[in-house]
Amino acid sequence: MAGGGGGYAGVDFDPGKVDIFIGPYQVAANGGSVSFSEEEVKKVLQKRDVPVLVDLKQGFAEVTAWGTDMSHQYITINSDYRS
Repeated sequence: MAGGGGGYAGVDFDPGKVDIFIGPYQVAANGGSVSFSEEEVKKVLQKRDVPVLVDLKQGFAEVTAWGTDMSHQYITINSDYRS
């Protein structure tokens, strides 16, 4: 497995190749940190819809995933439930 990645899934994956973007701002390159404006990224994160691109550099596939509200209020409300 490239880069020692893959874990127990048996998938050829090298975390040292991953790039991550939040909106137009790159926050990780080749599995490591990069300099970016926290102020500018914070503006993107405060929007209703936050585009996040994770480039695994493993070929030419694309997927869209939708998340949910993970605000402090949302977590507080849901942590009050007991089963």
